[in-house]
Amino acid sequence: MAWKPYMLRLKEKFPQYVEEHTVLKERQFEDIKIGGIQGGVYITDIMTMFLPFTTDGENHRIMFGLTDDLPINVLYGLPFLLQAQITLDMDAQTARSRLLGASFKLTMRSPKRSDITTIDHKTGSSHVYVTAKETTGDKQE
Repeated sequence: MAWKPYMLRLKEKFPQYVEEHTVLKERQFEDIKIGGIQGGVYITDIMTMFLPFTTDGENHRIMFGLTDDLPINVLYGLPFLLQAQITLDMDAQTARSRLLGASFKLTMRSPKRSDITTIDHKTGSSHVYVTAKETTGDKQE
């Protein structure tokens, strides 16, 4: 799940990373209510993005439900963590993905939205994540 204004800015800035963006109402689907976060949020769009990791020359992808009401930029759910085969080492503050063949340094801080303008300043690394930072692993363009 992701904050819609943030993801739309990513799409504008880096359209090459967006495989598909679907506005549910344009396809005659209803918004999807997700309970438990601020009393519930509504997913209005679905965005599929390419990840900077490949297997057999094919980019891995991640799909986000977009909402205007998420209090953080991105929330990675348990299904993603399981599919990416992520194991956490809380003592070392790292997450390792066997599927992606990479480790990420975890940054422990209070959850909040990052300012949208930070997107304009995070260029360079092909591994850009709001809550995790690459520490090892092969970069793949």
